[in-house]
Amino acid sequence: MISHEQLDRIIASPFIAFPDTGHIGFSFQTDMILPFAIAAISVTLKSSGDLLACQKIADANWRRPEFASLGRGVFSSGLGNILAGLLGAMGQATMSSNIGFSKATGALNRKIGIATGILLILLAFNPKLSIIIAYMPAPVMGATLILLSSFIIITGMQVIMSRLLDSRKTFVIGISLLFGLSVEINPDFFLQAPDYLQPVLKSSISVSTLMALCLNLFFRIGIYKRKEFVTDLNLTSGGLIESELKLHGATWGASREVIDKAIMAVNEFIEIAWQEKLTGEKIKFYLAYDEFHLRIDCIYKGKKMDIDDTKISREDLMNSEKSIERLSIFMLKQYTDKLKFQHIGNMCRLRIEINN
Repeated sequence: MISHEQLDRIIASPFIAFPDTGHIGFSFQTDMILPFAIAAISVTLKSSGDLLACQKIADANWRRPEFASLGRGVFSSGLGNILAGLLGAMGQATMSSNIGFSKATGALNRKIGIATGILLILLAFNPKLSIIIAYMPAPVMGATLILLSSFIIITGMQVIMSRLLDSRKTFVIGISLLFGLSVEINPDFFLQAPDYLQPVLKSSISVSTLMALCLNLFFRIGIYKRKEFVTDLNLTSGGLIESELKLHGATWGASREVIDKAIMAVNEFIEIAWQEKLTGEKIKFYLAYDEFHLRIDCIYKGKKMDIDDTKISREDLMNSEKSIERLSIFMLKQYTDKLKFQHIGNMCRLRIEINN
């Protein structure tokens, strides 16, 4: 499966040599700004998707992206591309197939990545071994690609399905995939486009990326949902709020877990307000949802609510006069991702925020 010419080149190559730097030079072409901008966006989204897939593989209880980790990964990818450009090397990007390989083997330790990086550096000074790897027979590469692609495709589908797919998301994903596949199926169709768009339309990845970005921006119009209602502070308030949250949360596309947490958090607030007689008037509830966060503002006129004292011991529960309140505040914080209280004059607002 290796030709005589390839074998001769392997034999003639030295074991140790410095990389050739004679090709390094600088140039700038204005007609490549748009294709490069789209390529940069594609690489950023691809890196984010690959890193998100890693998070999901590594954590069996994964629910949502860890954006701090994604940010560091995208920054590293961008820095690598800047250095590659300055050195005259190819553009850099994360490899989805490697993530599939990690899923197939169960090997996700960071030390593996460090060791691989060291090996790649050594390969730059070992032409013979680099050429041997480059001449890997096509049947071997094909079989490996099929194996790894199977894992990464399934992981990608799991990430997509981790969110509730409403009509908007269905159109964004479906139309983008169809346009990307059409480039591979019928490339002649896109030759009718103007010349300045040809560098973009020749790649199925760039077409899918551009389509997904445009559709996502368009369909985000009107995505921010709001609802306001008022209730008296009594023992039936919890039931009213529960029905409102279930009705509007399901309509807006919030997950059942988020809705359940919101119901329990609001019930804890009502318990505190009832026990401590924080207000004798009606309470206003403002619900807001933007696909990523469910926010509930509880506004009332009355006494301040202390949400900082959340340390609870067994003695507190047995002997403290405010044990019920302290326990309710503690539970309230467990159900929320962000909790904030504001007190201006005699008006109070408790903001509950839960990530979707």
